[in-house]
Amino acid sequence: MDTVRKVSAMILAIAVLLPQYSCGEGDTATVLYAYDHNELWWAILSVLMYLVPLALTFVPNVRWSTSLGIVAVGTTLYFRGYQVIVVATTLLVGWWVGVIASAVYLVACLALLIHHIRQK
Repeated sequence: MDTVRKVSAMILAIAVLLPQYSCGEGDTATVLYAYDHNELWWAILSVLMYLVPLALTFVPNVRWSTSLGIVAVGTTLYFRGYQVIVVATTLLVGWWVGVIASAVYLVACLALLIHHIRQK
């Protein structure tokens, strides 16, 4: 499961570069990326939501790595998953890749954490 977690974290990091969703009115549609925000701090936070799970795969302590990974990817699923659905008119490839990779990462972290707790 550690390999699955690492691969999904890499895919999640790549998803930050893909188009996430579009918003449109009439004939005009605007394609938005994860880093498209008016405020710089929100753009940085949005990018970190995609990159923190990858950074956490390098933490040697399995319990901390998976626990923080669950929190990080849960935040990503809420803000970049659910809240985008509320404002988007069309969900694009980056959104789908990000949500699927986040869900796989979450399941892998849960499995690793349960396995690690059972070993003790």
